[in-house]
Amino acid sequence: MEGFGSGNLPGAVCEDMVPGRKPSQHGENEVSQKDDLDPPFLVTATKLDDKQFIIVNVGVDQARFPNRGFKGMLLMAEAHGQRGHGYFVPLKESKDFIKPFNCVNLPECEDIGECQGTANAMVHKNPQVKTNVSALWFPPSAMTGEITFVVTVVERNDNKGSVWFENLTSLPIFV
Repeated sequence: MEGFGSGNLPGAVCEDMVPGRKPSQHGENEVSQKDDLDPPFLVTATKLDDKQFIIVNVGVDQARFPNRGFKGMLLMAEAHGQRGHGYFVPLKESKDFIKPFNCVNLPECEDIGECQGTANAMVHKNPQVKTNVSALWFPPSAMTGEITFVVTVVERNDNKGSVWFENLTSLPIFV
C-alpha cells in the first residue's frame, strides 16, 4: 500500500476528508467497531480570553490508550455547515510533524471576510508516529459564531492494512 506520508495530499481529499479514495492509497479501513465507537484520538480547541486565535490539539487519549499513535491527519475548521474557514499555523513544538495545507475552493462564501485563509487545513508532514500535535487557528476577520474542528486521523497504513478515524470533532467554541 502506498499513502501520502509527506502530507502532500491530493486536493480531492478536502471534499470529504476520507483517505483511501483508491485502493493503492490506503485500501479498506480496518478500524474495529470498538475503536470506531470509542476512538483513541481527540481533537480539542481552546480560546484564550484576550487572544484572536484558538489553540487546536490533535492527540491520543494517553490515559486510556498509552500505546497508540498516529501517522497522518487532516484537520479543518467547520462553521455554518462548511469546512475550510480561517487559517492554521503549527505551534513550534509541532513544526517537525505538521504543516499548513490549502484546500482550494473551500469554503464557499459570499463575503470574503468570512472565508479568509490559504492555509485552511493542517496535515501531517511525515509518516513518523505522533501522539500529540498542536496548531494555532486564526478565524476570518468577519467571522462570528460557533466553530468546531474536524479531523481525520490515520493510525496505520502499511502492508498489514490501514486504520483511520473520520469526522472526529472538537466541542464547539465561539468566536
